[in-house]
Amino acid sequence: MSTFNLAVQLVDIYQRTIYPAKISVQNNRIVAIEKIDESALKTTGYLMPGFIDSHVHIESSMLIPSEFARIAVMHGTVGT
Repeated sequence: MSTFNLAVQLVDIYQRTIYPAKISVQNNRIVAIEKIDESALKTTGYLMPGFIDSHVHIESSMLIPSEFARIAVMHGTVGT
């Protein structure tokens, strides 16, 4: 069982805000998100959802799919 917490600046795309939050993860799933005081942050990192590209033509990149995926993930794309 994998359990850990992150204290980061959370980018909330629905509310269009950024706020300090504690994210609790159990078994590779987010189980809780709670706002925390800015003084509790020990990092300047940000956490935001990955980008899902719903329309892409991989062949126009002239890369094999595995190489396209490797590069896309580096830029925040988690699904195509």
